[in-house]
Amino acid sequence: MLLMSLTVIGLILLLTTLNMQQAISSYRTEVENQAALMLSGHSLAASEMYRTDDYSRLDLLTENLRRNAQVQAVRFYDETGVVTEETSSPALRALGPKIIATDSIVYVWQADSLLAGCPLRDHGQIVGGISLELATTELKEQITAVRQQGFLLAFITIAIGIGVTGFANWQLGQELDRRQAAEQALRESRRMLQRVLDTVPVRVFWKDRNHIYQGCNQRFADDIAVPHPRELMGKGDEALPWRNRAAYFHEIDGRLMETDTTSHTVNQYKLPNGKHAWLDTYMAPLHDDTGQVIGILGTYLDITEQRQAEETLRKTQQRYQALFSHTTNAVFLFDFNFVFLDVNQQAADLLGYARDELVNAPVDRIIAPSDTDDSQNQRQSLLDGRPMPAYERWLICKEGQLVPVEINVSLVYDENGDPSHIQSIAHDISRRKQAEQTLRDSERRFRALIENGYDTVALVNKDGIITYTSPVTTRLLGYAVEEYVGHAIGALVHPTDKEPGSTVDKLRQPSQIESAAYTVRVRHKDGSWRWVEAIATNMFAEPSVGAMVINFRDVTGRQEAEEALRQTQKLESLGIMSGGIAHDFNNLLTAMLAQSSLLQTKIAATDPTRKHVDRIVKAAGRAANLTQQLLAYSGRGQFDIQPINLNQVIEDNLHLFEVAIPKNVRVELQLAQPLPLVDGDPGQIQQVVMNLIINAAEAMNGRNGRIHIQTSYETIAPAQRVALSYTDGLLPTHPYVALTIGDDGIGMDSQTLAKIFDPFFTTKSTGRGLGLAAALGIVRSHKGGLQVSSMLGSGTAFQLYFPASVSLAANGRSTAITSTTMVKQGTVLVIDDEEGVRESAEDILESVGWRVLTAVDGHSGIELYQTHHPTINLVLLDLSMPGLSGRETLSKLQKINDSVCVILSSGYSEAEAAQNLGKLGVKGFLQKPYSLEQLVAIMSSI
Repeated sequence: MLLMSLTVIGLILLLTTLNMQQAISSYRTEVENQAALMLSGHSLAASEMYRTDDYSRLDLLTENLRRNAQVQAVRFYDETGVVTEETSSPALRALGPKIIATDSIVYVWQADSLLAGCPLRDHGQIVGGISLELATTELKEQITAVRQQGFLLAFITIAIGIGVTGFANWQLGQELDRRQAAEQALRESRRMLQRVLDTVPVRVFWKDRNHIYQGCNQRFADDIAVPHPRELMGKGDEALPWRNRAAYFHEIDGRLMETDTTSHTVNQYKLPNGKHAWLDTYMAPLHDDTGQVIGILGTYLDITEQRQAEETLRKTQQRYQALFSHTTNAVFLFDFNFVFLDVNQQAADLLGYARDELVNAPVDRIIAPSDTDDSQNQRQSLLDGRPMPAYERWLICKEGQLVPVEINVSLVYDENGDPSHIQSIAHDISRRKQAEQTLRDSERRFRALIENGYDTVALVNKDGIITYTSPVTTRLLGYAVEEYVGHAIGALVHPTDKEPGSTVDKLRQPSQIESAAYTVRVRHKDGSWRWVEAIATNMFAEPSVGAMVINFRDVTGRQEAEEALRQTQKLESLGIMSGGIAHDFNNLLTAMLAQSSLLQTKIAATDPTRKHVDRIVKAAGRAANLTQQLLAYSGRGQFDIQPINLNQVIEDNLHLFEVAIPKNVRVELQLAQPLPLVDGDPGQIQQVVMNLIINAAEAMNGRNGRIHIQTSYETIAPAQRVALSYTDGLLPTHPYVALTIGDDGIGMDSQTLAKIFDPFFTTKSTGRGLGLAAALGIVRSHKGGLQVSSMLGSGTAFQLYFPASVSLAANGRSTAITSTTMVKQGTVLVIDDEEGVRESAEDILESVGWRVLTAVDGHSGIELYQTHHPTINLVLLDLSMPGLSGRETLSKLQKINDSVCVILSSGYSEAEAAQNLGKLGVKGFLQKPYSLEQLVAIMSSI
């Protein structure tokens, strides 16, 4: 019995000891696991906070850890293992270096607490450490209780002996109940621990030394497609989805357990569910109470999203850095105090700085003073969050020169969406500014040309409406620009210049015309018409224009000058023609008049045939007067020039004027007094006045009317010279005596007015059409001018201008050149190309006793004179001959005999002959046609 009791006591003591050891071991393992979970669950967050010196969040983390009743203290260590807070605990100071050296979780048991620590990593690099101090008072109390219970049970057993075996059995039952309760509490604690493991975001698993899984949390089970962690227990890596890598994992686990070291890796794995994930894995050996390695603990965190975010951030940073470094624009980064944080190389090059010269410099250093106020306003707008459109600024370079830029400013935000700094991108617009300045200069030059040029420029839209005109329009047509714009292109054009089919008519649809040049009359604001020369160019296809461009200029002066020139050329041509006709007609009349007058001397006055000869002589005389009018028109008539008073000429002939006009027409005089003299032929001027008065009277068409005669003294202005379009060129600008003869008759239309000076043009059935032609010729021969104004139904006015004379009295009548040589008989050489003239002269001269030699032209005349000049007393020489002219013949005659006596004969006037040959030594002039008396008289005078 005693032996049995001792045996029982021994068993009790053994069981008590074993139970105590198991309880201690289980409790220690539980506390260490709890510490490991706390460290694993917070080390990643602590690492980020520790790296970024986010002490506020570290304090918050520390506070959260200390809320756990078992956590007595939280400490941090730097990368060398030195505790960051003052402490008197040698164990805490010694723990830091061990954490850094072992690179794993370290446990240090003390009497009443457990010190547990692990390193803090940033991308695999140790940046510090963290430690927890957990209270273990409960463990100490449990150990003491178990020991006391075991010794007490043994003592009671020995004391009461074998007899109290029943009581011992009862006591043992009670102990077993308590043990079951403790085991239940332990199981509950383990379930809580499992719930904690399943809740933390970290995947946790552990294996024994044979690489057999002893447990894991639910997140790990989910990753490997296992429904519950307990289904993993007892399995090796060979039974799991990564069986083909089982040997690799065994090798790693074995090395860590053999070396009692930890490992930390970040790798990408393909999970059983097919996903690829980045895992941040931490592996560490598990130890028993004696410090022996009994397995391995693994934790990992799925950092796929973090890595993706980091990769996205890295790529974004790379792209941004590439843009920052390689963009052609200048990029400035500055803080909210407007101090530069960074600039790219382009910004430095633009302003001539090195990059480090601008970093930490104020933004105002590069802002032009003229833009400072605007810059301050824009800064405030930016800080207020208002949108900032692009704007232009002048920046100051290092050397002081200014550079224009276009700037875009924006806020840059951090990962939390908060503004972190300001970014400004500046684009150099120097070339654009230069181009704009060049364009402005070009526009100013163009505007100066347009606004100050001689031509006017107008734009016409597709509807034919003027949309623009240059200011020259005001000077040209009198209209303000706004008065001209908006009109149709043909609104101010003369009606006859915009008839259907005309260029102006086509310009009503300008898009159908490529280009056109035209000359039209345009109404001036004062009501007058101006001639305008225009060139239209279609520029509808040019986007910057989109209109018909019309350049036009005032050519009124040129048109009038051209018209005057045409009229002058016309009159000159008609004058030449009429002069030629008169010359040839005079040659015929010379034969007729000479022969008829010779016949008249040979027939007695009582002879019945005498009256017929007299009629022939009279008709020839009338024909001679007609040729004189033709010569007057051509300006080749014979004039007796002397200083005369126009007032006196009019007053002396007033009775003749009144007799020549009907009684129902009255004459009104308005004669200026005093009136300067003019150099003219009184008879010719009388003829002009008479012709104009008779024409004015006939314009009344039998009704009552008046004729107004006015004289004045005027000076013709340069602008008025063109209006005198019937003169021989422009009149000189000096004083003139003006004679105006106007009527209130029926007037003339423009077509009639254009022809009134044409020879033989008449509107009267009985007229010859030479009156006005002769009047014009007389005025031109007097170096004067003539202007006509007439309108159908409003009468007509003729204005004649004669140069004022510098003479004070009349000179004598111009006569033929005389000679002191008087020859009454002898030999006469007649040189004339007209046979009738030669025969008439020969008959007359022979009838009065002269011997006559005749020559048909200058050459034969010279030959005759060369042969007979000693006996030839006089030469009757025609001025106008074909071949050798009268001038050339005279010259050759004078070479034969420098004292040759020559009388000129011509169908033109004596004045013209005197002008042409007066200095060549001729003795007289005989104008064709001439009679017997005239020929004998001039021969007798020489």
